[in-house]
This record gives sequence, structure tokens and C-alpha cells, in this order.
Amino acid sequence: MLLPLTYFLVGLHASLCCQSKPPVCSLDPDDLIGAAINGDNTKVKFLLDCGSVVDAYGYSSAPKGLVALVKAAEKGHELVVKTLLENGASANVQDGMGITALMRASQYGHLNIVLQLVNAGANVDYKNPTGWSMEKEYQRTPLTAAAYNGYTDIVKVLLENGASADLSDSDVGATKYSGDDGNTPLTLAASQGHAEIVSILLQHNVDVNKQNGRGVEKTALILAAEQGSLEIVTALIDNGALVDMKDSNGNTALVRAAQFGNLEVTKYLLTQSAQVEAKNELDETALMYAVQYGNGWKRRDDGFYGSSEVVLALLDAGANVNQIGWRGRTALIKAARRDVDQTVILILLNRWADVEIKDEYGMTALISAALFNQTTTASLLLGRSADIDVQDKRGRTALMAAAGMDMSSVVPILLQYNATVDLQDKAGRTALMYAASTGSVDTVNLLLEKEADHLIKDKENKTALDIAQEAGRPAYWILYQKTMQALVN
Repeated sequence: MLLPLTYFLVGLHASLCCQSKPPVCSLDPDDLIGAAINGDNTKVKFLLDCGSVVDAYGYSSAPKGLVALVKAAEKGHELVVKTLLENGASANVQDGMGITALMRASQYGHLNIVLQLVNAGANVDYKNPTGWSMEKEYQRTPLTAAAYNGYTDIVKVLLENGASADLSDSDVGATKYSGDDGNTPLTLAASQGHAEIVSILLQHNVDVNKQNGRGVEKTALILAAEQGSLEIVTALIDNGALVDMKDSNGNTALVRAAQFGNLEVTKYLLTQSAQVEAKNELDETALMYAVQYGNGWKRRDDGFYGSSEVVLALLDAGANVNQIGWRGRTALIKAARRDVDQTVILILLNRWADVEIKDEYGMTALISAALFNQTTTASLLLGRSADIDVQDKRGRTALMAAAGMDMSSVVPILLQYNATVDLQDKAGRTALMYAASTGSVDTVNLLLEKEADHLIKDKENKTALDIAQEAGRPAYWILYQKTMQALVN
């Protein structure tokens, strides 16, 4: 019976001996800030009782240091925030980056801390004047931070406590260092697809057509069209959003919806009489963007560009398949220059896209496909009787353009369709000379098999052999042997 008691006494002694030492009284602000970051409310109280200055900046951080209240609000430590406020912390104290506790709490979704700070008199319309705001330059007020991050309850609290629903960062405290995105809570909520927050803001009579800044000047509708939220797009139009209003690059909501492949938004905008032929500053239409992109600026998951469904919707709404855009290019020519989905090419061809239209360089869709090694597109165009020997302003044919590409997969297709091998461009060069200059042995062999004349000279009196020799290409030996054989014969 004594053995368990012995163990108990030994354990009690060890526990008493090994207890952590009480905190040391310190006036170093970094100790208070560290306790606030860690959520150690007991230590925070102890240090404040010792005389630590509640709003002091930390010495070890720059440019002016951290502040306990701001860090506690960021980390979501409600008791620490309460303790700091009770001990005289200013609800509007700013850290070295110009950030307040309310901004951080709104950014990270700490509703109860937002309530504490608002009740303590925090400025709900405060804007960071330094330009360092919360890693995202456009999150400069508590409301914009909450709207961007989708914290609906915080948005409601801020609005109920007098936050301006339409305040953009260019409206308050702008400095030449602050970026001045001009984003409003509405543009930010729309850009992130936060439909409930958009609905709340619309109830506060915001300017639905207000544009953001930084040289882009997009409306909430354009941002929602990019994001693809039909609910938000519908709400904005129902509340007076101008369907055809353009951003600083001339893009309408329809153009951006098409670019990002947002089919339902595209269809809805068309029902709202969006101008299907509206052009941006680059003379690009919604159809051209749907063909070239269809997934924002990125390739689709399958590696291709283009949205066939959006292309069809635009054509059904009357988009001109042969509209001329930037550098004189049609949607078909633009498609021929990229890895565009075969279905998109077929749709354009089936809707009577003109395969013989030339851009300002005289290039047809076929020459473009050859130049950019678009094998499938070239096959489809040839299947629609595209002129195989048409020449651009430099006199290049599709075969020359393809032959000038190392390892071209279009050359065999063009030869299969009986492209003329010995045509010359304005410099007198043939397809064989183009191949010789790039050193593609396979292409040189293919052309020679089709009896390409290796003795033809260009306007500089050079043969394909001369060109290959100057370029130091491996095709030189093939052409050399061919020339020697010709001399022997």
C-alpha cells in the first residue's frame, strides 16, 4: 500500500520542481507583440500590468514595426484584442505598413473581432495611405477587404456601422505610391463571384457602372462576365448596368465573357442586346476572342484554345464570320495561327468562313497554318479547296512557310495535295532554299523526292546548296551529294 503513495509523492515533487518559471516583467514591445501573436492572453495582461506600452511599435521589425492589436486581430485572438482595448489600445492604431486592426480582421474573416473594434470606435472607412495594404494592393479599406474575400457577415456589420458602400481606394487618401486601383467593394465582390455580397451592395445604391482604375477601368459587369457568374451578371443588369460599356482597352462584357469561355453569360448578354460586333482597341470582336482563347489567357485542360460552344452562340446571334480584325485577320486566320480545337475550325468553315481572305501581310489561313505548324488546320483548309499555291506579299507560299520551319509536319500534307515545289518568292527563293536555311534534313529529302530543282538560283545568285553551306546546316551534305550526282550525269 505504501508503494503507490511513494510514486505519488515523487511525481508531485517532480511536478512542482519542473513548473515553468513565471514570466519576466519586460517593457520590450516585441515581448508584448509576441504574446499577442501567440494568443497568450495571460502573458499580455502580465506585461501590460508591468507597464508595457500597449500601442508601441516593435523594435525588431521594419519599416516602423508591428503593433500588438493589429497582429492579435489578424490572428483572430479575440480575448487578446479585448484585453488590449480594455488597456487603452487605440482601435485605429496603424502598424508600420499603415494597416489597422479592423483592416486585418476584415481581411481574415474574424467577425467577433470586427464587432469589438467597431464598438471601440474603429474607422470603418479608413484607407491605408502607404500602398502596402495586406499583400493585395486593392484591399485598402475594411469593406473592400471583406468584399473581396467573401465575408458576407462582416460586410453587413461594416455597412450597418456607416461604411461607405461605394468608396473606392482612389476616393480616399490616395498617394502617388498607393497604386490607386479605384476598386470599389462592388467591383471586387463581382470579380470574385460573391453574389450575396453583390446583392447587399446593390441595396445600398452603389454606382453600378463605376469603373476601377490602374489603366484598366473595368465595371463590375465586365468583371462578373470574366468570372462567369450568371447570377451576378443578371443582378447587375437588373440594377442598371450598361451592357455595352467598355473598359479602357475597349472590351465589353460580351468580349470578355467570350474570351473566358463563359457560355451562359455570353448567351444572357446576347439576350440583353449586347452588340455582337463590338470591337476593342485591337479591333478584336467577341467571336475572335472565343476562337483564339475561350479559357481566359490559358490553354484548356486538353491543351487547345477556343470555345466551340461560345463560337456557335455568337454565330447564331449574327456574328460576322469574316469580320476583319487586327492586322487584317479574320477569326479563321487567327485560329490558324494557334493550337485551336478542330471543332472550332470546322464550325467556322461550315459557317462559310472565307479561306482565301488575306491579312495585311498577304497571308491566308493556309499560309498561317503552315507557318505555325498547325497540321490539322492545314488539312481541313485543303479539304475545303484552299488555294495551295497562293503567295503572300513576300511571295511565300504555304509550302515555303512550312519548309522554313524546322521539323515541320505540314510539309508532307502540302506535298500530298500537290503543292508546286519550285515556285519562287520575291527574293527568288524556293521551298528547298527555305528548308536548306533551317537545316531540316527530312524536309529537304521530301522536297527532293518530289523533284524539287536544287540548281535554281535566287536573286543573290545562290542555290540551296550555297544557302545550306552559309548557314552551316546538316542539309548541306544531302544537297552536295545531289549536286555532285547532277554534275556526273
